[in-house]
Amino acid sequence: MVPVLLPPYEDETLLCWQRRLASVNGFQTPRQFVKAFVLEEHPRAHGERRADALESFSKFFENLHVENTISDIFLATTCYGGLAPFLSKYQQTQYINTAFRSNTLGSSPHVLTSDKYFCPDCWGEVPFFHRSHQIPGVRMCNKHHRLLHYYDEHHQEIACTPNAPSKIMEKYSAFVAGLLRIQPDADIQATKQAIVSELKSKGYHPSADAYQKLAHDMEEYSDYFAKGIAYFLSDILGGSSYIPVISTIAFLCFLFSSVEDFVNLLPSASDMSFARRLSDGHYILCSPMRYNLLELQHKVCGTHFLTTAHAFGSGWSCPVCDAHKSNTEIFSKLVDYTGNGEYKLMTPYNGMSRSVEILHLPCGTTSNYIPVHFLGWRRCPTCQRLQVNSHYIKLFHLLKERFTSANVIFAEDIVLPFSDYGVKKSTFKGLLRHKILSRIAAGIYTFPGATFSIDEIIFQRYISQNGDARGFYFGRSFAYQIGLLKAPPEVVYITTNKEAQTHGRKVCFMGKAIYLRGCKTDITVENVLALQLLSLLPNLVQYSDYEKDETYRKLAHHVLEKHINLNTCKQYYSMYPHWVPSCIAEIERIIANETAQRQG
Repeated sequence: MVPVLLPPYEDETLLCWQRRLASVNGFQTPRQFVKAFVLEEHPRAHGERRADALESFSKFFENLHVENTISDIFLATTCYGGLAPFLSKYQQTQYINTAFRSNTLGSSPHVLTSDKYFCPDCWGEVPFFHRSHQIPGVRMCNKHHRLLHYYDEHHQEIACTPNAPSKIMEKYSAFVAGLLRIQPDADIQATKQAIVSELKSKGYHPSADAYQKLAHDMEEYSDYFAKGIAYFLSDILGGSSYIPVISTIAFLCFLFSSVEDFVNLLPSASDMSFARRLSDGHYILCSPMRYNLLELQHKVCGTHFLTTAHAFGSGWSCPVCDAHKSNTEIFSKLVDYTGNGEYKLMTPYNGMSRSVEILHLPCGTTSNYIPVHFLGWRRCPTCQRLQVNSHYIKLFHLLKERFTSANVIFAEDIVLPFSDYGVKKSTFKGLLRHKILSRIAAGIYTFPGATFSIDEIIFQRYISQNGDARGFYFGRSFAYQIGLLKAPPEVVYITTNKEAQTHGRKVCFMGKAIYLRGCKTDITVENVLALQLLSLLPNLVQYSDYEKDETYRKLAHHVLEKHINLNTCKQYYSMYPHWVPSCIAEIERIIANETAQRQG
């Protein structure tokens, strides 16, 4: 425990407070105090620590032995509460993990605060660094209305260079002080929504002329926008997840008369992933519900820790229990939770910037991801390419469920929720355009990289695919297959469910002649072999190059080889000439004789 405890001054930075505690407790340097009560080997031991000094905040708090809650101390001494509305949910997770985890998987937040700006008048009253002076963009003291100072590398005291007219800098610093006081429960997406809403209410959106007027009205704020106000607007109105903090605060200062007005326009927060995981019963919520900072207790080990709703819902768990897990185990859990159970880590984790393979379970695509990108925003590139059209997604997932690279895909086999032919055709074209499918011929597709011969395509279209029964070879084609004919026919003879005309017709399919005919009954897995055998018997003489006895012997061997149940044939006798049953009887006689000879 820290022997002599001094309370932090109002608005004092965490690092400054730790320096004062080091001095009053007799440590010669702040680093010695940090080593004793914060962490043994500080990651910034060879460089400057920022104002928040977040690393191992939990250990520091344990050594304070105070009645205040950990969230009270954290929000009172760090800049997080004021900066959170300008951070993405992922960036908020980085900040909190840095403070409360020994293993952050190598991910640390961007340094947004410093510990070098001070107001000479404030310093003359009580010498400490103020949090509100370290927020990016602040150049003027909100209390004394004078420029802040800092020490350069030669330890010379220098006044900050103004970045706006005095009245604007004063307004900016006052707004920052309000943010640190109110600490809005928001992230950058909520802040963007509030900005867009206020732009509309003030008549600045969505007209291009209105944007020109906005740029004119904000001329005094122009130095806060490194790339110009128009560029900033494109980020706000577009999909960018990172918005410059300084520019965003300046924009809020212009749009809102107070922080309270800004907070009142923030959308209501929610996080279904957090709610689902909390309902599992392994953790207890120990603080008022605040989405960008809340306290949980792990029931198993009793540990209290701070996190965000997004971090917890994304798979970050008890820091004490996670400390015993490997990086790959932790990241694998993050992939599972962040991906809503639809993704699976396939290769070991070796750092936030080193690529890993992750499988997207719904579509079966394995892709390479930079871990930090996956946790932040990136998802299956195949499915994201399809998101331009919901029909693409439905069709793609349907195809992945039904087909593999071993299958030919026939458009005529696909039944979609949208049955309009034009929509169906354009959807297939979209998949071709996005290189999700390859085209063999009109209405015939494969997954990229798969190749098939014409005979394979004919077989899958008319005979069988994935074990189903669509048809069978008949006549000369069947006779040649079982050895009754010595030469292959020039035309492929097929009976199939895909042909309506039972009398048959000749077609040219991909340059090959096929004689197609329908069947008087549905062809199924159960009856296909029986129907194929029966189809040959009415004209058996013209389909064989052998004498009668040898012909029947070959038929009998075929029946035995394919395990054809001849009793199945009897229910279809009515479809064939009256002499067909006698042909079946002859086959049965040969089988019986050969069976008796083998047994004898």
